[in-house]
Amino acid sequence: MVDPARTYPSLAAVRRPEAAISPPDDLVAWLKSHPNLAVTSSSSFVTASGLKGHRLEVSLRGSNARCPEECSALFHFGRTVFVFLPLNRNRLYLISAGEQTVVLAVESRSERFDEAAATAEQIIASLKVGSP
Repeated sequence: MVDPARTYPSLAAVRRPEAAISPPDDLVAWLKSHPNLAVTSSSSFVTASGLKGHRLEVSLRGSNARCPEECSALFHFGRTVFVFLPLNRNRLYLISAGEQTVVLAVESRSERFDEAAATAEQIIASLKVGSP
């Protein structure tokens, strides 16, 4: 899971803590309009642990993107940053949990993505959300 509360406009911005931006109210629309990303599937509605949300497939724009210069970092993930890599496909689940949005990310090389996504679907279907 990634933390959309610490969102970045670019990988270079991660090096500057003051560059973190507050997440937009409509995270789906923000991802669709992000200049470094291509949303490769229509947003579909999903349910995870009884909570409703959206599912998007996302990749970097441009086939010749190089890291670290042209990777796109959007969210914090623990002590590191979730980065979209040029050769990978990504599926994001944006789940509404009360006042918060939980972002679940599935990332894999394109040639193994269908297998990874199928496994992730099973894991997401088994999630249980409760109070701490």
